[in-house]
Amino acid sequence: MKLYTDLGCAPADEDCVHVGTPDYARRARRECWAYIRQLRRMFGKEPDGAELAIRANPHELGTYYSVICVYHPEKRASDDYAYRCDSGNPKHWDAQGRHELAGERK
Repeated sequence: MKLYTDLGCAPADEDCVHVGTPDYARRARRECWAYIRQLRRMFGKEPDGAELAIRANPHELGTYYSVICVYHPEKRASDDYAYRCDSGNPKHWDAQGRHELAGERK
């Protein structure tokens, strides 16, 4: 059985693009991909049974996007990876993440 944990759309203490801003969907997905790449730099590539992905979430103001870690709790490495991503997610963008998003922040 697959489960997932929602990791948000950006590091915890960073500002992120908000639903309703111009070109939101493109900008939000770009931000989520930068976040996924940062998580992979921190925790390595996902082990068998785990996957970092972008999830579209319905909201009264429109669809918003977030990064999730899909995992199989019966696969130890998968479960451990999801736990590390959830409990140790970054508070700030690293240098590479800031570089990837340069010019998007307005």
